Amino acid sequence: MKRHFRILCIILAALVVLGTVLTTSASAAGKYDSDTSISGYKGRIVMRGGAAIIQRGDTLLLAVGSSEGHAEDLSKLKVTWSADPSEVKLTDKGFSKGNDDWEADITFLKGGVTVPVYATVNGVTLESDFEVWADNNGLGYSNDNFGVWYRKSDTTGNFTVPFNRSYTFKITASSAPSLVAGSRSFKYVSTKKSGNDYFIKFQATGRVGDGCGFYLDTGKLPVAVATITTVPFKSDTTGTVSVMKNKNYQFMITSASRPYFAIGSSAFRFVSSSSSGNRYFFKAKAVGNPGQASGAYVNYSEKPVAVLKVA
Repeated sequence: MKRHFRILCIILAALVVLGTVLTTSASAAGKYDSDTSISGYKGRIVMRGGAAIIQRGDTLLLAVGSSEGHAEDLSKLKVTWSADPSEVKLTDKGFSKGNDDWEADITFLKGGVTVPVYATVNGVTLESDFEVWADNNGLGYSNDNFGVWYRKSDTTGNFTVPFNRSYTFKITASSAPSLVAGSRSFKYVSTKKSGNDYFIKFQATGRVGDGCGFYLDTGKLPVAVATITTVPFKSDTTGTVSVMKNKNYQFMITSASRPYFAIGSSAFRFVSSSSSGNRYFFKAKAVGNPGQASGAYVNYSEKPVAVLKVA
């Protein structure tokens, strides 16, 4: 019996040593508790906050508080928040008198990762880990309570659209999707449906260089971002041209799509426009005083394609 008792004691001692080693290894790996005791406070000091589902772009409110709630004044604590700035944008909001806690906003910058956030309280570090769902590029999946549903865009990430051209998204969905442009640089044109495919067309009506995000079903992040690029064109008029007062001058711009044309000052007034095939005609009238001049601009160019001067 004594022999068996000695063997049992040896086993228990080994387990204690193993537990110590594992605890030391976990501490060495940088893992911290989510709550702790602080001298002078009755309750456990804990980091709170989170959500059942977290996606890239979401912002959560975190707080360091006491298990005793409003019964304890935590304003004298020294709290420092920290996180990987490549994964989280962290805004320290300081002490909240109304909530009797220390607060911070965190915005998640990456998807498909587990993000640790730390709060060092009077030298003791607390940790909370947040699992951020992977980006799905506009693809939704089923929920048992509501049946199968899905959304998928054929266009994701960054892309370009020539000035004044249209672009059509193909959204594959189980029901009619909502796709909206995030700025006035693109104008909605039409939606056509074929089976579960929805073809949603927008036109680039902004200036060259304008960017615009497109949002699927009120998503917080754009499913794609478009930038307007210039369209090659050719003007039949360059340099400086003299035009008699009250006379008209006509430009011919050759372009694959309708260009934007503007007169840069009140010395000349825009009169009319017309087109034939890929040739676009813009007419301006000299209304200023002799010697006054005006630049003619195509597709929001910084430099005029030509200068008209009142003769």
